[in-house]
Amino acid sequence: MNDYYKILGVDSGAEKDDIKKAFRRVSRELHPDVGGSVEEFKVLNEAKRTLLDPRLRSIYDSKLRKFYASKEGRKPFDPEATAAYIRNHPFWGPYTRENEPNEDLSDKLPTGEKKT
Repeated sequence: MNDYYKILGVDSGAEKDDIKKAFRRVSRELHPDVGGSVEEFKVLNEAKRTLLDPRLRSIYDSKLRKFYASKEGRKPFDPEATAAYIRNHPFWGPYTRENEPNEDLSDKLPTGEKKT
């Protein structure tokens, strides 16, 4: 998978104007008329087209994240698994050693009233 950000020499948060400037700069080097290959220039044009279209850029960014995650041996980000981990974690989760899941906490309410 081509990393369009590296091809253009911009970061992933680049604005449209930065992408256009980077395209002009890199196209001067990769254009077939000045010694670049046609294939390289096609990839460069695809990079510009993808990164300037918000919908295509969003799709590309998600695919790029999955690609780098799999390359590093990690699974792609799974929000449900992360939420389950946090819910069940002893530090972040709702239960601590003082509050066991089945313990009646109604006597600890600030009003002193029993919860119904």
